[in-house]
Amino acid sequence: HFKELIVWQRADALRQAVWSVVVGVPAMDLRFRAQWTDATRSVCSNIAEGFGRRTHREFARYLEIAGSSL
Repeated sequence: HFKELIVWQRADALRQAVWSVVVGVPAMDLRFRAQWTDATRSVCSNIAEGFGRRTHREFARYLEIAGSSL
Protein backbone atom coordinates (compact mmCIF):
# COMPACT_ATOMS: atom_id res chain seq x y z
CA HIS A 1 0.00 0.00 0.00
CA PHE A 2 1.30 3.49 -0.82
CA LYS A 3 0.98 4.60 2.82
CA GLU A 4 3.82 2.20 3.66
CA LEU A 5 6.21 4.18 1.46
CA ILE A 6 8.58 6.36 3.49
CA VAL A 7 8.40 9.04 0.80
CA TRP A 8 4.60 9.22 1.16
CA GLN A 9 4.84 9.30 4.97
CA ARG A 10 7.27 12.21 4.83
CA ALA A 11 5.15 14.03 2.27
CA ASP A 12 2.11 13.56 4.50
CA ALA A 13 4.04 14.86 7.51
CA LEU A 14 5.02 17.92 5.46
CA ARG A 15 1.39 18.40 4.41
CA GLN A 16 0.27 18.31 8.03
CA ALA A 17 3.03 20.71 9.12
CA VAL A 18 2.17 23.21 6.38
CA TRP A 19 -1.50 23.00 7.27
CA SER A 20 -0.80 23.69 10.95
CA VAL A 21 1.30 26.74 10.03
CA VAL A 22 -1.10 28.32 7.54
CA VAL A 23 -4.17 27.76 9.69
CA GLY A 24 -2.42 29.48 12.57
CA VAL A 25 -1.92 32.69 10.59
CA PRO A 26 -5.36 34.23 10.10
CA ALA A 27 -4.01 37.30 8.30
CA MET A 28 -2.31 35.16 5.64
CA ASP A 29 -3.37 35.83 2.07
CA LEU A 30 -5.97 33.18 1.15
CA ARG A 31 -4.48 32.54 -2.29
CA PHE A 32 -1.03 32.09 -0.80
CA ARG A 33 -2.47 29.71 1.81
CA ALA A 34 -4.28 27.74 -0.90
CA GLN A 35 -1.12 27.43 -2.98
CA TRP A 36 0.80 25.97 -0.04
CA THR A 37 -1.90 23.51 0.95
CA ASP A 38 -2.65 22.49 -2.65
CA ALA A 39 1.03 21.90 -3.42
CA THR A 40 1.62 19.72 -0.38
CA ARG A 41 -1.61 17.81 -0.99
CA SER A 42 -0.50 17.30 -4.60
CA VAL A 43 2.74 15.66 -3.47
CA CYS A 44 0.84 13.01 -1.49
CA SER A 45 -1.72 12.52 -4.25
CA ASN A 46 0.85 12.05 -7.00
CA ILE A 47 2.84 9.52 -4.98
CA ALA A 48 -0.34 7.56 -4.26
CA GLU A 49 -1.55 7.70 -7.86
CA GLY A 50 1.84 6.74 -9.26
CA PHE A 51 2.07 3.79 -6.90
CA GLY A 52 -1.03 2.33 -8.54
CA ARG A 53 0.42 2.51 -12.06
CA ARG A 54 1.47 -0.58 -13.96
CA THR A 55 5.15 0.09 -14.53
CA HIS A 56 8.08 1.50 -12.61
CA ARG A 57 8.53 4.05 -15.38
CA GLU A 58 5.01 5.40 -14.86
CA PHE A 59 5.54 5.50 -11.11
CA ALA A 60 8.81 7.38 -11.60
CA ARG A 61 7.00 9.95 -13.72
CA TYR A 62 4.49 10.60 -10.92
CA LEU A 63 7.36 10.94 -8.46
CA GLU A 64 8.86 13.60 -10.74
CA ILE A 65 5.54 15.45 -10.72
CA ALA A 66 5.38 15.16 -6.92
CA GLY A 67 8.90 16.56 -6.71
CA SER A 68 7.87 19.50 -8.86
CA SER A 69 5.09 20.30 -6.42
CA LEU A 70 7.66 20.62 -3.68
